[in-house]
Amino acid sequence: ADSIIDYAMRFLRVPYVFSGKGPDEFDCSGFTSYVFHRFGYELKRTADGQLKDGWMEIKKPEDLKRGDLVFYGGRKKTKQIGHVAIVVDNDVANRRFTFIHATVKLGVTVSASTETYYSKRYITACRILPDL
Repeated sequence: ADSIIDYAMRFLRVPYVFSGKGPDEFDCSGFTSYVFHRFGYELKRTADGQLKDGWMEIKKPEDLKRGDLVFYGGRKKTKQIGHVAIVVDNDVANRRFTFIHATVKLGVTVSASTETYYSKRYITACRILPDL
């Protein structure tokens, strides 16, 4: 997980482009797919498809680990998956986790689960990496 996060951080500020697959432009699922591919994991090309790539769905945010994928509703506040990100850190004591993802306005950036925009749209998460 540390290697995946370190690699993902190399792309901070890379711009968002719809259907961008990297390395010079990304959309959210293009970013997660590109990062995990570097480590031998083949993820589907859509955010909702990547949920099915996980071997375990994670229902409670306190159970998240570095490298897990988190899923959010899109900009229209639906309960349909429209965004995916990679967990960077989970601060269980403060009920807050951070994640790296490709955003329309900022490109690849790190955000917190407590930010109003994301706290209202969180849907679920999954684990791609094996439990060691």
